[in-house]
Amino acid sequence: MISFTELEPGNAAIHREAFGDFGISVSKTWAERHNAQKVIYLDRKGPIFEAMKWLFQSAYEECKAAIEYPDDAALLMAFTNKAMADVAGARHWARLLQLYEYLEPIEHSGHQEWRIVQPYPYYGYADSKQEIIKAVSPPRGWATHVNVVRVEAADVVRIICPASNHDELRARLPEVYRNVPLQCLEG
Repeated sequence: MISFTELEPGNAAIHREAFGDFGISVSKTWAERHNAQKVIYLDRKGPIFEAMKWLFQSAYEECKAAIEYPDDAALLMAFTNKAMADVAGARHWARLLQLYEYLEPIEHSGHQEWRIVQPYPYYGYADSKQEIIKAVSPPRGWATHVNVVRVEAADVVRIICPASNHDELRARLPEVYRNVPLQCLEG
């Protein structure tokens, strides 16, 4: 998935602490075109939590019942893979796995996050952020064809960076991004 915040960089200290000081602001039309959706922040108590818990538990039971052969490794992926859940016939579970991709605990609501979730699951990410970034950027192999969300220069509203990195970043940007405004963050 790709995550975004709607917070202005100057008001995003907690978000920047978690995700870093560099960012790309994209246009609203780009976000709409790529089906960005607002994250749903869920409290861990109360009637909405109880309703969601019931939905997930009953859909999980549907998924277990749909897997006729418990040693079928391919169908066992239905528990964590929305596409395989559909193949197994666990339609409710497949839809709830999709919903789950947009859920976050209420204590993260300060991030005011939006997401674009890839339609095809991908497995095998490394443990550290640095290893994950290295594995997917730039895309290699199948990644150049599957799960790619392109951002053209015309879709970028601004690029955000610490003031101390302004000159180096400006010099290293590809030519097509050189006219995109840079917003510098102090300290």
